Amino acid sequence: MNRYLALFRNRNFLLHWLAGATSNIGDFFNSLAVVKLLSQDPEHLGLYTSLIMVSKMVPSLVLGPLAGSVADRLPRKVVMVAADLVRAVLVFALVFVARPAAVIGLVFAAAVAAAFFQPANSALLPSLVEREELATAGSLNIMTQRLAMLFGNGLGAVLLGLVGPAGVFAINTGLFLASGLLHATMRAPETAPAEAGSRPAASPLAKLVRDLREAAAVVRERPNLLHLLAGLCIANFGDSGSNVLLVTFFTVTLGVAAEQLGFVMALFGGAAVLGAFAIGAVGNR
Repeated sequence: MNRYLALFRNRNFLLHWLAGATSNIGDFFNSLAVVKLLSQDPEHLGLYTSLIMVSKMVPSLVLGPLAGSVADRLPRKVVMVAADLVRAVLVFALVFVARPAAVIGLVFAAAVAAAFFQPANSALLPSLVEREELATAGSLNIMTQRLAMLFGNGLGAVLLGLVGPAGVFAINTGLFLASGLLHATMRAPETAPAEAGSRPAASPLAKLVRDLREAAAVVRERPNLLHLLAGLCIANFGDSGSNVLLVTFFTVTLGVAAEQLGFVMALFGGAAVLGAFAIGAVGNR
């Protein structure tokens, strides 16, 4: 516990953590409101949900090398603030649309902005904390994501019932603006300390090729790592499919409204938090 308290006494990390918690909670707000909009056409809800998930995943896969190059060339704080502002505008635009194609298009555009945000966010963390604090900071961020799933879905379900999808989108716009403000007030170096005097940034394609070669070399040296990665790929594949089935099963088959679905997803968040604590306890032994 003392390790976490020490991190929170670090002003820059505290701002970074608050911004991440704010935007993570907003993401779950947004997901519930999107399901509420798309559930107006229950016959095609499964297809729409699949397209939403693909729209969220494809940008990070396709734009990853380019986003990493941008994070290397530009001040990372600037990239993160810009991504927050762009996502705030796109989420606010959801207030005024109802057609599934428009909703999916705006979700895809927000995922593009998030694809540029994530590499800058990951690369910035080592410059905010001491080297020996990095593992603790990373674990705290992961735990925060799990808690955001719990509280974001639960609170989002309540808000969705009170103000409807448009109101939730408006609130989420404010959360992204707050995240951008918190990031803007951080005093962070332009690059991580370890990168001082490093070689010039490679092109996105060259960086992708280099990263793939380095990853392949590591996997060849450690066969068990290949087994672990294969297991994770299979688990994530199944998880993505089960999310689509879960939404359609509750909303279409059982006739549960998106508001109540939020409470169901909050239970998953609570289970994820308990699982993280349990795995951490076993791992420490």
